[in-house]
Amino acid sequence: MESAGEGQFPRILDVIIGCFAVQSIIEIAGFVVPPIADVVHLFQKEEVAEIGVGYRALALSGNPFFDLAAGFGFCYLLFFYRLVTVHAGKISIAQIVLFTLLVIGTFFAGRTGFIGLLIAVIYYFVVMGQPMYRKILRFLTLLLLIGLGGLSIYWVLPFEIRTLVTDTLLPFAFEFLYSYFEEGTLTTVSTEMLSDMYFTVDWQTFVLGDGRYINPDGSYYRYTDAGYMRNILFYGIFGTMILFAYHLLFFNRPIRVSLSELIARGKIGSYNDLLFWLLLLVYTLVLHYKGEVVGFLMITQVMLFWLSLAYCKVFLKRTV
Repeated sequence: MESAGEGQFPRILDVIIGCFAVQSIIEIAGFVVPPIADVVHLFQKEEVAEIGVGYRALALSGNPFFDLAAGFGFCYLLFFYRLVTVHAGKISIAQIVLFTLLVIGTFFAGRTGFIGLLIAVIYYFVVMGQPMYRKILRFLTLLLLIGLGGLSIYWVLPFEIRTLVTDTLLPFAFEFLYSYFEEGTLTTVSTEMLSDMYFTVDWQTFVLGDGRYINPDGSYYRYTDAGYMRNILFYGIFGTMILFAYHLLFFNRPIRVSLSELIARGKIGSYNDLLFWLLLLVYTLVLHYKGEVVGFLMITQVMLFWLSLAYCKVFLKRTV
Protein backbone atom coordinates (compact mmCIF):
# COMPACT_ATOMS: atom_id res chain seq x y z
CA MET A 1 0.00 0.00 0.00
CA GLU A 2 1.34 3.45 -0.88
CA SER A 3 2.51 5.62 2.01
CA ALA A 4 3.52 9.24 2.38
CA GLY A 5 7.13 8.22 1.95
CA GLU A 6 6.63 6.78 -1.49
CA GLY A 7 4.68 7.43 -4.67
CA GLN A 8 3.09 10.72 -5.70
CA PHE A 9 3.76 12.83 -2.60
CA PRO A 10 7.58 12.45 -2.57
CA ARG A 11 7.64 13.00 -6.33
CA ILE A 12 5.99 16.38 -5.75
CA LEU A 13 8.58 17.11 -3.06
CA ASP A 14 11.29 16.31 -5.59
CA VAL A 15 9.75 18.64 -8.16
CA ILE A 16 9.52 21.56 -5.72
CA ILE A 17 13.02 21.06 -4.32
CA GLY A 18 14.36 20.64 -7.84
CA CYS A 19 12.76 23.91 -8.96
CA PHE A 20 14.45 25.83 -6.16
CA ALA A 21 17.77 24.13 -6.93
CA VAL A 22 17.42 25.35 -10.53
CA GLN A 23 16.66 28.85 -9.26
CA SER A 24 19.88 28.70 -7.24
CA ILE A 25 21.85 27.68 -10.32
CA ILE A 26 20.35 30.61 -12.23
CA GLU A 27 21.26 32.98 -9.39
CA ILE A 28 24.83 31.66 -9.23
CA ALA A 29 25.21 31.90 -13.01
CA GLY A 30 23.87 35.47 -13.02
CA PHE A 31 26.19 36.41 -10.17
CA VAL A 32 29.32 34.99 -11.81
CA VAL A 33 28.47 35.94 -15.41
CA PRO A 34 26.84 39.42 -15.60
CA PRO A 35 25.46 38.91 -19.17
CA ILE A 36 23.33 36.06 -17.79
CA ALA A 37 21.98 38.44 -15.14
CA ASP A 38 21.08 40.88 -17.93
CA VAL A 39 19.05 38.13 -19.63
CA VAL A 40 17.28 37.30 -16.34
CA HIS A 41 16.38 40.98 -15.83
CA LEU A 42 14.60 40.96 -19.20
CA PHE A 43 11.93 38.73 -17.63
CA GLN A 44 11.45 40.94 -14.57
CA LYS A 45 9.57 44.14 -13.93
CA GLU A 46 11.71 47.21 -14.45
CA GLU A 47 11.49 48.25 -10.80
CA VAL A 48 12.58 44.75 -9.73
CA ALA A 49 15.49 44.56 -12.18
CA GLU A 50 16.79 47.94 -11.03
CA ILE A 51 17.25 46.59 -7.50
CA GLY A 52 19.56 43.88 -8.80
CA VAL A 53 22.86 45.41 -7.71
CA GLY A 54 25.36 42.63 -8.32
CA TYR A 55 23.73 40.00 -6.11
CA ARG A 56 19.97 40.68 -5.84
CA ALA A 57 17.14 39.98 -8.27
CA LEU A 58 19.03 37.21 -10.06
CA ALA A 59 16.25 34.60 -10.06
CA LEU A 60 13.50 34.00 -12.60
CA SER A 61 10.79 35.03 -10.17
CA GLY A 62 8.13 37.72 -10.09
CA ASN A 63 9.41 38.73 -6.65
CA PRO A 64 12.99 37.50 -6.11
CA PHE A 65 13.15 39.03 -2.64
CA PHE A 66 10.79 38.23 0.27
CA ASP A 67 8.61 35.86 -1.77
CA LEU A 68 11.50 33.80 -3.07
CA ALA A 69 13.27 33.79 0.31
CA ALA A 70 10.04 32.53 1.92
CA GLY A 71 9.92 29.79 -0.71
CA PHE A 72 13.49 28.73 0.03
CA GLY A 73 12.69 28.57 3.74
CA PHE A 74 9.65 26.43 2.92
CA CYS A 75 11.87 24.19 0.80
CA TYR A 76 14.24 23.41 3.68
CA LEU A 77 11.42 21.69 5.54
CA LEU A 78 10.61 19.65 2.45
CA PHE A 79 14.28 18.74 2.05
CA PHE A 80 14.70 17.44 5.60
CA TYR A 81 11.33 15.67 5.53
CA ARG A 82 12.44 13.91 2.34
CA LEU A 83 15.80 13.12 3.90
CA VAL A 84 14.14 11.47 6.92
CA THR A 85 11.22 9.66 5.28
CA VAL A 86 12.79 8.46 2.04
CA HIS A 87 16.54 8.37 2.67
CA ALA A 88 16.29 7.30 6.35
CA GLY A 89 18.49 10.25 7.30
CA LYS A 90 21.42 9.02 5.22
CA ILE A 91 23.36 11.81 3.56
CA SER A 92 24.64 11.19 0.04
CA ILE A 93 26.73 13.35 -2.28
CA ALA A 94 23.55 14.23 -4.20
CA GLN A 95 21.89 15.42 -0.97
CA ILE A 96 24.93 17.52 -0.07
CA VAL A 97 24.97 19.18 -3.50
CA LEU A 98 21.23 19.83 -3.33
CA PHE A 99 21.39 21.30 0.17
CA THR A 100 24.37 23.47 -0.79
CA LEU A 101 22.44 24.88 -3.74
CA LEU A 102 19.49 25.73 -1.48
CA VAL A 103 21.76 27.54 0.99
CA ILE A 104 23.52 29.53 -1.73
CA GLY A 105 20.18 30.39 -3.32
CA THR A 106 18.98 31.75 0.00
CA PHE A 107 22.04 34.03 0.17
CA PHE A 108 20.81 35.80 -2.95
CA ALA A 109 17.08 35.73 -2.15
CA GLY A 110 17.12 36.95 1.45
CA ARG A 111 17.79 36.07 5.08
CA THR A 112 14.11 35.24 5.63
CA GLY A 113 14.79 31.81 4.17
CA PHE A 114 17.08 30.94 7.07
CA ILE A 115 14.07 31.01 9.40
CA GLY A 116 12.82 27.98 7.50
CA LEU A 117 16.27 26.38 7.76
CA LEU A 118 16.24 26.81 11.54
CA ILE A 119 12.78 25.20 11.83
CA ALA A 120 13.83 22.43 9.45
CA VAL A 121 16.90 21.65 11.57
CA ILE A 122 14.67 21.48 14.65
CA TYR A 123 12.45 19.02 12.77
CA TYR A 124 15.47 16.88 11.86
CA PHE A 125 16.63 16.59 15.47
CA VAL A 126 13.15 16.00 16.94
CA VAL A 127 11.93 13.31 14.52
CA MET A 128 11.93 9.74 15.77
CA GLY A 129 13.57 6.66 14.32
CA GLN A 130 17.29 7.42 14.66
CA PRO A 131 19.68 7.73 17.62
CA MET A 132 20.49 11.35 18.46
CA TYR A 133 24.25 10.84 18.20
CA ARG A 134 23.83 9.63 14.62
CA LYS A 135 21.73 12.66 13.70
CA ILE A 136 24.33 15.01 15.17
CA LEU A 137 27.18 13.22 13.42
CA ARG A 138 25.43 13.29 10.05
CA PHE A 139 24.46 16.94 10.40
CA LEU A 140 27.98 17.98 11.35
CA THR A 141 29.31 15.97 8.43
CA LEU A 142 26.88 17.77 6.14
CA LEU A 143 28.03 21.18 7.42
CA LEU A 144 31.70 20.22 7.14
CA LEU A 145 31.39 19.00 3.56
CA ILE A 146 29.38 22.09 2.55
CA GLY A 147 31.98 24.34 4.16
CA LEU A 148 34.86 22.61 2.40
CA GLY A 149 32.99 22.64 -0.89
CA GLY A 150 32.15 26.31 -0.50
CA LEU A 151 35.76 27.25 0.21
CA SER A 152 36.94 25.23 -2.78
CA ILE A 153 34.49 27.00 -5.08
CA TYR A 154 35.38 30.38 -3.58
CA TRP A 155 39.10 30.05 -4.37
CA VAL A 156 38.52 29.13 -8.02
CA LEU A 157 36.33 32.18 -8.63
CA PRO A 158 37.81 35.22 -10.40
CA PHE A 159 39.29 37.81 -8.03
CA GLU A 160 36.56 40.42 -8.69
CA ILE A 161 33.85 37.87 -7.91
CA ARG A 162 35.57 36.82 -4.68
CA THR A 163 35.74 40.48 -3.69
CA LEU A 164 32.01 40.87 -4.36
CA VAL A 165 31.31 37.79 -2.24
CA THR A 166 33.33 38.96 0.78
CA ASP A 167 32.44 42.65 0.58
CA THR A 168 28.78 42.45 -0.42
CA LEU A 169 27.09 39.03 -0.50
CA LEU A 170 28.28 37.58 2.81
CA PRO A 171 27.72 40.84 4.79
CA PHE A 172 24.16 40.90 3.42
CA ALA A 173 23.43 37.21 4.07
CA PHE A 174 24.97 37.18 7.55
CA GLU A 175 24.29 40.75 8.60
CA PHE A 176 23.05 39.56 12.00
CA LEU A 177 26.41 37.82 12.68
CA TYR A 178 28.42 40.81 11.49
CA SER A 179 26.28 42.98 13.76
CA TYR A 180 26.88 40.63 16.71
CA PHE A 181 30.67 40.62 16.33
CA GLU A 182 30.85 44.37 15.74
CA GLU A 183 28.14 45.68 18.08
CA GLY A 184 27.18 42.71 20.26
CA THR A 185 23.57 42.54 19.02
CA LEU A 186 21.90 40.05 16.69
CA THR A 187 20.02 42.68 14.71
CA THR A 188 19.77 43.76 11.10
CA VAL A 189 18.47 46.89 9.42
CA SER A 190 15.34 45.02 8.33
CA THR A 191 14.57 43.68 11.83
CA GLU A 192 14.90 47.16 13.32
CA MET A 193 12.58 48.55 10.64
CA LEU A 194 10.13 45.69 11.25
CA SER A 195 9.91 46.45 14.97
CA ASP A 196 8.82 50.00 14.09
CA MET A 197 6.03 48.69 11.86
CA TYR A 198 4.11 47.30 14.84
CA PHE A 199 2.36 49.93 16.91
CA THR A 200 -0.73 50.35 19.06
CA VAL A 201 -4.09 51.11 17.45
CA ASP A 202 -7.38 52.26 18.94
CA TRP A 203 -10.01 49.73 19.99
CA GLN A 204 -12.29 50.32 17.01
CA THR A 205 -9.47 49.74 14.52
CA PHE A 206 -8.44 46.57 16.35
CA VAL A 207 -11.96 45.13 16.25
CA LEU A 208 -13.26 46.32 12.87
CA GLY A 209 -10.21 47.69 11.06
CA ASP A 210 -10.06 50.89 9.01
CA GLY A 211 -10.94 49.28 5.69
CA ARG A 212 -7.90 50.85 4.05
CA TYR A 213 -5.08 48.91 2.44
CA ILE A 214 -2.96 51.61 0.78
CA ASN A 215 -2.45 55.36 1.08
CA PRO A 216 -3.52 57.79 -1.68
CA ASP A 217 0.10 57.91 -2.89
CA GLY A 218 0.13 54.11 -3.39
CA SER A 219 2.27 53.34 -0.33
CA TYR A 220 1.22 50.88 2.37
CA TYR A 221 -1.50 52.18 4.69
CA ARG A 222 0.13 53.80 7.72
CA TYR A 223 3.45 52.85 6.12
CA THR A 224 3.65 49.32 7.46
CA ASP A 225 4.05 46.12 5.47
CA ALA A 226 4.15 43.78 8.50
CA GLY A 227 1.68 40.93 7.97
CA TYR A 228 -0.35 40.90 11.18
CA MET A 229 -0.39 44.69 11.34
CA ARG A 230 -1.73 45.09 7.82
CA ASN A 231 -4.49 42.57 8.49
CA ILE A 232 -5.63 44.34 11.65
CA LEU A 233 -5.55 47.76 9.98
CA PHE A 234 -7.60 46.56 7.02
CA TYR A 235 -10.36 44.42 8.52
CA GLY A 236 -9.66 44.13 12.25
CA ILE A 237 -9.39 41.05 14.41
CA PHE A 238 -12.56 39.37 13.09
CA GLY A 239 -11.49 39.64 9.47
CA THR A 240 -8.03 38.42 10.45
CA MET A 241 -9.56 35.37 12.14
CA ILE A 242 -11.47 34.54 8.96
CA LEU A 243 -8.25 34.84 6.96
CA PHE A 244 -6.46 32.45 9.29
CA ALA A 245 -9.40 30.04 9.23
CA TYR A 246 -8.92 29.87 5.46
CA HIS A 247 -5.18 29.27 5.93
CA LEU A 248 -5.85 26.36 8.28
CA LEU A 249 -7.77 24.58 5.53
CA PHE A 250 -4.40 23.70 3.98
CA PHE A 251 -3.35 21.97 7.20
CA ASN A 252 -6.63 20.66 8.62
CA ARG A 253 -6.88 17.39 6.73
CA PRO A 254 -3.13 16.54 6.59
CA ILE A 255 -2.87 17.04 10.37
CA ARG A 256 -6.03 15.03 10.99
CA VAL A 257 -4.86 12.25 8.68
CA SER A 258 -1.38 12.02 10.20
CA LEU A 259 -2.81 12.19 13.74
CA SER A 260 -5.37 9.45 13.06
CA GLU A 261 -2.64 7.31 11.47
CA LEU A 262 -0.48 7.84 14.54
CA ILE A 263 -3.29 6.87 16.92
CA ALA A 264 -4.46 3.90 14.84
CA ARG A 265 -1.10 2.43 13.85
CA GLY A 266 1.39 4.04 16.22
CA LYS A 267 4.04 4.24 13.51
CA ILE A 268 7.08 6.48 13.77
CA GLY A 269 6.43 7.72 10.24
CA SER A 270 3.01 9.05 11.26
CA TYR A 271 4.59 10.98 14.15
CA ASN A 272 7.15 12.47 11.77
CA ASP A 273 4.41 13.43 9.31
CA LEU A 274 2.38 15.13 12.04
CA LEU A 275 5.43 17.06 13.21
CA PHE A 276 6.21 18.07 9.62
CA TRP A 277 2.77 19.60 9.04
CA LEU A 278 2.71 21.33 12.42
CA LEU A 279 6.12 22.93 11.86
CA LEU A 280 5.13 23.93 8.34
CA LEU A 281 2.16 25.74 9.89
CA VAL A 282 4.44 27.35 12.49
CA TYR A 283 6.78 28.52 9.74
CA THR A 284 4.03 30.30 7.83
CA LEU A 285 2.72 31.95 11.00
CA VAL A 286 6.19 33.14 12.00
CA LEU A 287 6.83 34.47 8.51
CA HIS A 288 3.54 36.35 8.54
CA TYR A 289 5.01 38.55 11.28
CA LYS A 290 7.38 40.00 8.67
CA GLY A 291 5.10 40.19 5.63
CA GLU A 292 1.76 39.05 4.30
CA VAL A 293 2.09 35.28 3.91
CA VAL A 294 -1.18 33.86 5.19
CA GLY A 295 -3.74 34.06 2.41
CA PHE A 296 -1.55 36.32 0.25
CA LEU A 297 1.86 34.91 -0.66
CA MET A 298 1.30 33.06 -3.93
CA ILE A 299 4.47 30.98 -3.83
CA THR A 300 3.57 29.36 -0.50
CA GLN A 301 -0.15 29.13 -1.32
CA VAL A 302 0.56 27.07 -4.43
CA MET A 303 2.99 24.74 -2.66
CA LEU A 304 0.64 24.23 0.29
CA PHE A 305 -2.29 23.41 -1.99
CA TRP A 306 -0.24 20.96 -4.04
CA LEU A 307 1.32 19.24 -1.03
CA SER A 308 -1.89 19.02 1.00
CA LEU A 309 -3.84 17.56 -1.89
CA ALA A 310 -1.17 14.97 -2.71
CA TYR A 311 -0.61 13.96 0.92
CA CYS A 312 -4.28 13.36 1.63
CA LYS A 313 -4.71 11.51 -1.66
CA VAL A 314 -2.11 8.97 -0.52
CA PHE A 315 -4.14 8.01 2.53
CA LEU A 316 -7.48 8.29 0.75
CA LYS A 317 -6.43 5.29 -1.35
CA ARG A 318 -6.28 3.19 1.81
CA THR A 319 -9.98 3.63 2.45
CA VAL A 320 -11.13 2.98 -1.12
